[in-house]
Amino acid sequence: MQVSPSRTPRASGAYVGGAVLIVIGLVALFSNLTGIEKAGDAIPLGIGLAFMVAYAMTRSYGFLVPGAILTGVGSGILAASLAGANDNGVYVGIAGGLGFLLIYAIDILVSRVTQRWWPVIPGAAMLVITGETASRSGGLIGDIGLWSPLLLVVIGVWILIARGRSAKG
Repeated sequence: MQVSPSRTPRASGAYVGGAVLIVIGLVALFSNLTGIEKAGDAIPLGIGLAFMVAYAMTRSYGFLVPGAILTGVGSGILAASLAGANDNGVYVGIAGGLGFLLIYAIDILVSRVTQRWWPVIPGAAMLVITGETASRSGGLIGDIGLWSPLLLVVIGVWILIARGRSAKG
């Protein structure tokens, strides 16, 4: 009789909810005790990183998706806050788009399969739309926005090459 091993609570990611609550509580407490208002802007990034740690421990795609999206969006919120931006939409849009692309990149690196390419579509859309908006502003953010469509071309070529290799092998 063959007995299948049961997943331990740690391997199943059962602790993710508690870890997320701890991250939120610690960041909020730090913000309250220090008076540093920008610390609260790190909460979405912290939650995203907690999900990314859960993904690293379990390799469950269900943790990768919210982890990468929240890490991207949270990075944009924190970057806009630290830059003192009046409107954080450009920062959040670019970082959120990169978060979607991060799902695809990590999934390929870990699984070595290019079949789950859906995150490229919302990621590309966010980058193009936000890039268009950002290109109208000056400075580094404007330069990033101006050249953001080139990233889509590179990703598209890479997907076609990867698909061609997987079809041959």
